[in-house]
Amino acid sequence: MYLPARRRSHPAPIVLLLATLCAQGCKPDDDDDTTADGPLEAEVIEGLVYAGDADGAQLRGDLYLPEREAPPPVFVLLHGGGFFQGDRSDLEVAAGHLQQDGVAVFNVDYRLVGVNGGEFPAAAVDALDAVRYLNANRDALGIAGACGAFGTSAGGTLASLAVLLRDDPLMVRAGWPGLRGRSDDVPVLASTSGVYDFTTREEQHGSVPPMEQDFLGGGPQVVPARYTFASPIQHVDDARGPVLLLHGEQDTLVEPIQAELMRDALEAAGVEVTLQTYPDAIHGFMFPINEHNPDGLDALDRLATFLLAADCPEPPGPGDLRVVQSGTATWDEQTWDGEESYQLWDGGDLRCERIFTTAGVAGDGSPPVARVIYTVEGESGDCGDAPYLPADGDEWTLIVQTDTRDGQPALFREADGLGLFRWFDVDDPGSPLAYSFELTLPPDG
Repeated sequence: MYLPARRRSHPAPIVLLLATLCAQGCKPDDDDDTTADGPLEAEVIEGLVYAGDADGAQLRGDLYLPEREAPPPVFVLLHGGGFFQGDRSDLEVAAGHLQQDGVAVFNVDYRLVGVNGGEFPAAAVDALDAVRYLNANRDALGIAGACGAFGTSAGGTLASLAVLLRDDPLMVRAGWPGLRGRSDDVPVLASTSGVYDFTTREEQHGSVPPMEQDFLGGGPQVVPARYTFASPIQHVDDARGPVLLLHGEQDTLVEPIQAELMRDALEAAGVEVTLQTYPDAIHGFMFPINEHNPDGLDALDRLATFLLAADCPEPPGPGDLRVVQSGTATWDEQTWDGEESYQLWDGGDLRCERIFTTAGVAGDGSPPVARVIYTVEGESGDCGDAPYLPADGDEWTLIVQTDTRDGQPALFREADGLGLFRWFDVDDPGSPLAYSFELTLPPDG
């Protein structure tokens, strides 16, 4: 039984102010009991808002800090629940045990299917935003930044995506606006009972469970590209490791072959990976965490040992390159007619600018989507392979809808059958529609 650490709560306005000021070198509250030469006490900072505000879902996490003498690396914890239920309280006991063992963790909520818009890619974007939040606020929170992620069941899948989809253009652009440009690059992954390959579920399980179909937005014949892109096994070439996989051999909800195939794929990619199976364990075998569940206690002990041994590089700060994209359009849900500009800035210098006209008509969907074609009208400088830059003749499927994180209108893009990704901030939803996007790229971006 773990002993609860001293807790502090941050009301939403204070947390949002903390996030705003962190870039200016602010420090966390100085109410910790310390001695001149001794370590900081263990504590839990509750209710940190890492994405959204009071108008939306207001995604929160609890930061568990162990006794420490230096800023610790932090691991994001993601609960299970089939993508449609559960919250961070499900991992509260596990987080407390890890804290006592010396591991700092950020135990978070994320958007859920059918509750607050968690359908793919939303929940995976949230997992990446939790990483970005830690890296953006490391000075303010007294931490070394994010190092990795751990999740159970659905959370194991999301943790895998958080580690493997690093710097993915779609996921970066869809991220919370206040975290754009912050690194989501973390090397360490631990997962229990996760799905790693949605494309094989029908063959292995007999059918794709309804909760997974709901998460992905349909069956494998309806949204095949989404089944591929949302499968962590498809992204192992971007893994750096190490990776710890835990699975019950009697799991009939997510068969152990999922973990075995993931291990094999990681090994083939040259990644250090360990798969620990438990002969008598079923799905969710880690819980409850108590003396009556030796497999769960063993898994938790292995997890703590694994995370403590991890090599956690310092996350990079924002780089010098900045993308600024903005436009206006008349859109009456039938026709789209507008102008847009793309700029790439290097420090204070404008490296390139490209001007477009945009035109389109309504496609299928409710509310209607706009199938918008980009035509280059002029360019200055050398844009080359600048990120997020539309090419002449590109067609983007765009839709104005409310972002469930903040309750505000945003312009989403349907990207090649992969789902809806937040693409622009809506500055004025009137007519003409005004929208923009700004991103400071990481140093190697």
